[in-house]
Amino acid sequence: MRIRPQRAHRSGPAVPGLGRLIPPGAPSHANRPRYPRNHHGRADHRAARVHLQLAAMARQAAAA
Repeated sequence: MRIRPQRAHRSGPAVPGLGRLIPPGAPSHANRPRYPRNHHGRADHRAARVHLQLAAMARQAAAA
């Protein structure tokens, strides 16, 4: 059995300045940003929680 080396993954769009392309009719969650990751590539729940708390505080400030 032969083990193939892992390929390097691109971290950004192939064309500079090109964001994600969301097709019409895609579900609303398709436009959400990627879940925060730590330096090991694992899900960073603490950073996600902080992001949600900051977003909630910004919404409250805008409503006031």
